[in-house]
Parts: sequence; C-alpha cells; structure tokens
Amino acid sequence: MASNEQLISEIKAIDPEAKTDGLNNAQLAEMKKQLKEAADGDQETDEREAAAKADKEKADEEAAAERQEMLAEKRKKAEAKLPELKKGEHRVAKGKAVTTKKGVKAWPHGVAADDLSGGEKSFRKLLKNEVLEA
Repeated sequence: MASNEQLISEIKAIDPEAKTDGLNNAQLAEMKKQLKEAADGDQETDEREAAAKADKEKADEEAAAERQEMLAEKRKKAEAKLPELKKGEHRVAKGKAVTTKKGVKAWPHGVAADDLSGGEKSFRKLLKNEVLEA
C-alpha cells in the first residue's frame, strides 16, 4: 500500500483543490480511485463529444454538397428551358424588364431592336446599361 504522502501527491496531481486533511490511508486510496474514474469519464465524454461534433460536421458538409448538386441541376434544367433567340435578339437580364411594342418583356425573353420604339439607338443603350445580356 502507498503511503499517505504518495496518495496525497497523486490526488493533488489529479485535482489540486481536493481536501485531504484528516483522511486515513484507506479513505485517501478511495478518493484517488474516484477522482481517477471521474477524470477518465470526463475524457471519455470529451472524446464522445468530439466524435459527435465531427459526425455532425461531416453530415453538414454532405448536406451542403447535395444542395449544391441540386441547385446545379435546377440551373441546368432552367437553362435548357430557355426560349430560343431569333437573329438579332438579346435576352433580357435577370431582374430587369423592357417595355416593347409587343408588351413588357422580362428574363428570359429576347428583345430585338425593331421591338423597341426607339429602335437601334434604344437597343444599344439597353445593351450598354446591361438591361439586355450580350
């Protein structure tokens, strides 16, 4: 059996604030055993928490990747559904609208110079101001 001094020094190494005054050898040995178990339990809890955090981060990354793939697919489908542009037409930019002789046109419709009341001059101005996509 270890001496009281050895047990006290080992207990203080585990928990510097532990009260060891007036305890006999058996009580000190029991206290050391309990402190070690508590420390080991804390370490296991920390390991479990770290593993759970890593699993959650991995799941979040996978979900983000799936979302990016889904958005890319949606973009491809949307682009595939875009109406065909006739010669001399330019597509109206996203978030923009143009009033033409044929009515108001918005993304993804095309507009040609002869659709505008201002003709070629208005058409060039809309291209310059990025209302129409080049």
